Amino acid sequence: LMAMPLGAEVEIEGPFGGFVLPQDPSQHLVLLAGGIGITPFRSMVKYAIEEKLPYTITLLYSNPFPASSAFLDDFSTWEQGYSNFKMMPTVTNIRAWQDHDSTWQGKVGRIDAAFVREAVPDMQRPVYYIAGPPLMVRDLGEVLVGIGVSRDNIKAEEFSGY
Repeated sequence: LMAMPLGAEVEIEGPFGGFVLPQDPSQHLVLLAGGIGITPFRSMVKYAIEEKLPYTITLLYSNPFPASSAFLDDFSTWEQGYSNFKMMPTVTNIRAWQDHDSTWQGKVGRIDAAFVREAVPDMQRPVYYIAGPPLMVRDLGEVLVGIGVSRDNIKAEEFSGY
């Protein structure tokens, strides 16, 4: 685009995909993010809060260590000001966690079946959105199915390029 002459015509399509908030704002949403997979969730949560939509939103957010957790301050602020939003962050690299941030208040470990059960008491009701590295997205999809979540209630988006 930078090399195109000023005034050149372009044809643009999109955006495409189904990774959007559901039409029913009474729906409980569970967002499972790894690394930069948090990006679409930031927009979704911010929009729901700004528009005062009644979604109940639970965010499970995994990173190697606290310093690699993008938008963590935004989510923490929103959690304090929006009663329908809950965040459960976790770090997976225990050594990095101990070496870099001894004040970490979140969990330590991967998002697994036990983590989901703790965060989501009624696991059958929510719509689950998963975004992150391809292997994490696939594994978490299988974890959800393994604990009884219908595949119809799971939406996934892989973020490659890690």
